[in-house]
Amino acid sequence: MTEMVRKITLSRAVRIMQNLFPEEYNFYPRSWILPDEFQLFVAQVRMVKDGDPSWKPTFIVKPDSGCQGDGIYLIKDPSDIRLAGTLQSRPAVVQEYICKPLLIDKLKFDIRLYVLLKSLEPLEIYIAKDGLSRFCTEPYQEPHPRNLHHIFMHLTNYSLNIHSGNFVHSDSTSTGSKRTFSSILCRLSSKGVDIKKVWSDIISLVIKTVIALTPELRVFYQSDIPAGRPGPTCFQILGFDILLMKNLKPILLEVNANPSMRIEHEQELSPGVFENVPSLVDEEVKVAVIRDTLRLMDPFKKKRENQNCKLSSGSLSMAAVDILYIDITRRWNSMTVVHQDSGSFFGLMAGQRQDLQACGVQPNRCQPGSRGSRGNSCGRGDVGSSTLPFIEEASFELLQHHSGPTYRETSADWYIKAWCTVESRARRAASGDDGPGRNLPGNLPSRLACLSVPPHRLCPHPLPLGAGVWEQLHLPLL
Repeated sequence: MTEMVRKITLSRAVRIMQNLFPEEYNFYPRSWILPDEFQLFVAQVRMVKDGDPSWKPTFIVKPDSGCQGDGIYLIKDPSDIRLAGTLQSRPAVVQEYICKPLLIDKLKFDIRLYVLLKSLEPLEIYIAKDGLSRFCTEPYQEPHPRNLHHIFMHLTNYSLNIHSGNFVHSDSTSTGSKRTFSSILCRLSSKGVDIKKVWSDIISLVIKTVIALTPELRVFYQSDIPAGRPGPTCFQILGFDILLMKNLKPILLEVNANPSMRIEHEQELSPGVFENVPSLVDEEVKVAVIRDTLRLMDPFKKKRENQNCKLSSGSLSMAAVDILYIDITRRWNSMTVVHQDSGSFFGLMAGQRQDLQACGVQPNRCQPGSRGSRGNSCGRGDVGSSTLPFIEEASFELLQHHSGPTYRETSADWYIKAWCTVESRARRAASGDDGPGRNLPGNLPSRLACLSVPPHRLCPHPLPLGAGVWEQLHLPLL
């Protein structure tokens, strides 16, 4: 999984979908992969500048295997890329820098949201109702050659800003340099922002990103669990890093396969003397994530020794160590599960599947592109009396009960085409024409789980997501 969500792999997967569905995948910045696409990067930048001399872009360079902000820097021109001769040994992604982010207290911030992949077959996706907002520690100014090196102004990474003298550890979840995402939504709501729209846009971004990654995820999974053999119960918690633009449009920055679950930070009591101090914000968000992940993965509370559960393939990861650390320190075994709030953090699976006719959309037969072909023959022009199983069971479940004002009938077309693309890419990958030649099952996931988001319990201005414990959100919300 770690390999699957590296910056280069993510960029390639999303770019394929951007080429096919540019309107649906415009949440990811234009990217180039170095060193392979360095000349293309130079040529495209020069072409745009020649056509528009007033265009003064900024780009951000991210090492492929980097983490915690290591090696990231900003440039104004391709000629500014550092150590071009060593890019072969350390590949990177260069992206257009988002120059107009949403600011709070004049500071740039990003959002860390936790997404749980419970299963690939069937594909089940869950999103945590709260996350972290990580702030820069210097007031934001648009990029200029004089401030490109001001990392505390442009980079939101906690691991970098913690070293700033302006970093604020707060006892509140709504102040300081790290806050809960719920506190940000509350603040935006108090200013009249439609936070339901913001949240639904974020959910749509998550779903589309996972769809783009699904073929490769299945290939990597089958490399560990051969087709036809029962595999272990495994799951993965992903950290989605998202930036809100000034117009409130969410932008995907990256996806982390091993997001930290630490709930402490080091505090210097005296010169050279440090102490681990619990972080109220981290504890508020991460404890609930781990608690309800374990409840979700083992809803009947089977004995631990009878479980065959792993976090990810390969050796024990830092995320696994963090989870074990929390498990020990918080003594989960002594906790009592309360029925009405068990699973109060992650959305539950949507209930019964509805008839295709209940969606109000007539299914079509979509024929994935031929093996080895990059194209897909898919759309309402290819009409048939029946649908492929993966369309019948995956695409239309997203549309059940959805008749609100945000629904567009064309959304059904898009999801059918998206799944045709997934099917085509998966089969090419299995045959070795488009990726590692590993065997894949013949059918795609039998259903695509709907996301469910509970109402907000912390916000004094409740999110307009319904009353009670849960409200089911059925995508597409486009």
